[in-house]
Amino acid sequence: MTGTAEREQHTLEGIDGEVEVVYDRWGVPHIRASSAEDVFTAQGFIAARDRLFQLDLFRRRGLGLLSEALGPAYAEQDRAARLFRYRGDMRAEWNSYGPDAKRIATCFVAGINAWIAATEENPELLGPDFQAAGFTPGRWRPEDLCLIRSHGLYGNVEKELTRAITLHRWGAGAEDLRAVREPGPPAPVPEGLDLSVFHQAVLDDYRLACAPVTFGAGAGRPVGGREREPDGSNNWVVGPELTATGRPHLANDPHRAMSLPSLRYISHLRCPEFDVIGAGEPALPGVSIGHNGNVAFGLTIFPIDQEDLYVYELHPDAPGLYRYRGQWRPFDEVHEDIPVRGEDARAVTLRFSCHGPVVRIEPENRVAFAVRAAWLEPGMAPYLGSIRYMRARDTREFRDAMMAWGAPGENQVYADVSGDFGWIPGGLVPIREGWDGSLPVPGDGRYEWSGFRQGDELPSRHNPQEGWFASANQYNLPEPAGGAAQVHITQDWMSPFRYRRAAEVLGSVTAERRWTMADTVRLQNDDLSVPAREAVGALGALLPLEGRGADVPGAGAPGDSTGSGMAEARAAEAAGGPGERAVAASWERLPEAADARAALALFGVGEEHPWDGRMRADAPQPILYERWFSLLRPALQEWRLSSALGTAAREAAAQLAPAPLALGDPRPVLRLLREALAVDDGRAIVAGTLAAAYRQLHAELGPPEEPAWHWGRHHVMRFAHPLAGLPDAPGWAVLDERPRPGSGDTVGLSGYDPGTRPGRQHIGASFRIAIDVGSWDDSRAVNAPGQSGDPRSEHYADLVDVWDADDVFPLCYSEEAIEQHREHTVRLLPG
Repeated sequence: MTGTAEREQHTLEGIDGEVEVVYDRWGVPHIRASSAEDVFTAQGFIAARDRLFQLDLFRRRGLGLLSEALGPAYAEQDRAARLFRYRGDMRAEWNSYGPDAKRIATCFVAGINAWIAATEENPELLGPDFQAAGFTPGRWRPEDLCLIRSHGLYGNVEKELTRAITLHRWGAGAEDLRAVREPGPPAPVPEGLDLSVFHQAVLDDYRLACAPVTFGAGAGRPVGGREREPDGSNNWVVGPELTATGRPHLANDPHRAMSLPSLRYISHLRCPEFDVIGAGEPALPGVSIGHNGNVAFGLTIFPIDQEDLYVYELHPDAPGLYRYRGQWRPFDEVHEDIPVRGEDARAVTLRFSCHGPVVRIEPENRVAFAVRAAWLEPGMAPYLGSIRYMRARDTREFRDAMMAWGAPGENQVYADVSGDFGWIPGGLVPIREGWDGSLPVPGDGRYEWSGFRQGDELPSRHNPQEGWFASANQYNLPEPAGGAAQVHITQDWMSPFRYRRAAEVLGSVTAERRWTMADTVRLQNDDLSVPAREAVGALGALLPLEGRGADVPGAGAPGDSTGSGMAEARAAEAAGGPGERAVAASWERLPEAADARAALALFGVGEEHPWDGRMRADAPQPILYERWFSLLRPALQEWRLSSALGTAAREAAAQLAPAPLALGDPRPVLRLLREALAVDDGRAIVAGTLAAAYRQLHAELGPPEEPAWHWGRHHVMRFAHPLAGLPDAPGWAVLDERPRPGSGDTVGLSGYDPGTRPGRQHIGASFRIAIDVGSWDDSRAVNAPGQSGDPRSEHYADLVDVWDADDVFPLCYSEEAIEQHREHTVRLLPG
């Protein structure tokens, strides 16, 4: 390496010509090369230069090599990870991503290894993160990009397990309160399934294989005993007829774990074959979200059910045999040695059934469990398929490229410079005939996948007549034409409230009031919680009839976004009936009525302008709502279950609480709230929980006029490096806490852990992009806390303030814009 702070130079083996990398003032590298091979080699080199510690942990975690660097505490995590590595045909694997996929991966990995070689030659290039962790990086192989699968967004198998446990312990009524099933009711319990054999430890190996790398207490151990919190995303595209520029506008903000450095990395790849800019995971070549000067594209999770949990009967005398189609079959065994730092290699035996990795064997109960995962099939390395669609020249080519997309399931929105735009989902969909994957199934051969659906078998929309399309992981399947059967994707969609808010805003756009890029950025950070607005709006039912205010938008019954629910309730009361006014106010005889009235007043219930559900960081209403809802959920669940479960209803309600509570689907509670407000004892429960929430907060924080009630005091973001878990963590491993607006139900998603005080945001959009299709330099993005993972870099945390202010920076694309904001140059010369 040679050069100054503004210019550096490296000799790089494997490239045929000189490559110039221009970093702009926001840390985005713009890579210019004379061939695709050179640009991908340079991309790997630059990604390693900026994110090497993150890349090395990714490789070690996915391949089961953590113990080699970190010692025996990680041996079990390594064993679990090896269970879920791809072990299929590599020729079929490479062919799935296109004819040049192996060549691209080989170049990209060569670039990573070239930077590692540079650090070996000059140890000063290695970041302080490696010094703090006490190890050095290892070399990559091209196939590593395909073998690592556990970083995708899965988790359906955990829903199956939780559903089985709930049904066994508490019955169908409790399961109905735990989760919403769409589009219809769940299938009956599969014939031959014994629900009593399931417990949360069944999936410990699965959880450990998918777990992040942690340091300090809890390192290398399984995480949790319930479903993982859902990751989600927003995207939308507005057609040219509705925008102020007359060009399509496309937006995307993936919601993933908030980390330091961030999950995604923005780069610009320019060569004679393509010119693409945007974000992807730094350990993968190409760009998965962005544009190429012709087509823009952005993704959210399309939650295809790509997993099933199988349970097997074991032979009474030989636990290595399981019953399948009337015969006893042995588990396949793979013997591997896990290298362990400071110790001899640890020999492990990995077992596989005909369906997939065996995650638990219980000889004493004569059962075993295995996971079948579509993401272990060829062509399912998460996000690697983007190297095919990122080079599309128009929407037709983009849609064609999506025909082969495998994993994870994605909603893609797209638009091109001609003005065409639309939505196309992608992913491999297992075909289950006679069952729907809602529950675990016996592994005796009766419940098999009969193939896959993919590509044009899935619904899509091109140039939708509404003039826009949005997705937020909600149930979004259109009704099939001509009475055809609906393609079964899943019944476990995410709650619809982010989509409903986005649709509310996008649906207000007209040819007279056109959409702008500023509108896009504003909506990406929108802090209005639709369920909060509906829940608080419904509380008008607690007031005496003459004390209820005028109808306001969102003040309807839960589940009614039109605001007509209150008006209908009043009409019913006006129609007569014994004691309507007295029944509505009977809760006021309760001892805690004064606290309930104070809470209603803080929400503005009955006033002309009640609280609108905005989770503003400087407002007191959000903390009252969140505390009230956390008390309301178990209280109403216990109320509903008491007739069937008696005294066990309280325990059942505690078990039904989602983990974490702040990301649970509010729809079952909103339904119960509507039912409770219709009867006297239910109103008493609602008022009692409202009073308890107010009373608790008043005791903890003082009167609500105090700044201590501000939501931002209780809902914060603190970016933390994986090494923050070390007892002697370096100061750069944790950034300062910042008050945050929003919640797990807002478009500007800010899912948090209510078990911490203050509640720390851990899910959200650290990366956001807004694209003005055709006027590319007017596109905007942000990637917090910064582009670099090296604590010594000025781009380690320089974007935190931009992100925290709900702001963005220009995503420079043209030569003129790049030159205007040039900050640093890296020149790569052929070796």
